[in-house]
Amino acid sequence: EMIEHCLNCYGKQYTNEAGKVFYALNEDEVCKSNALMLLRNAVKFNLSEFEEVWQQSVPEGMSTRLDQLE
Repeated sequence: EMIEHCLNCYGKQYTNEAGKVFYALNEDEVCKSNALMLLRNAVKFNLSEFEEVWQQSVPEGMSTRLDQLE
């Protein structure tokens, strides 16, 4: 149930011809969500330090960019 909720919040659902359901995560949404979580708990962050911690917080293969925060 929790995994399905996360997939619905941060992904897009696809159904193939056989009726099997697949999800694709939206990289921008995942990165933005992680950034907001990091910033919510921070008192003060140096930009380069934030960018490094942010990149480490997202799944492997995803890339963080400042424009994802717009």
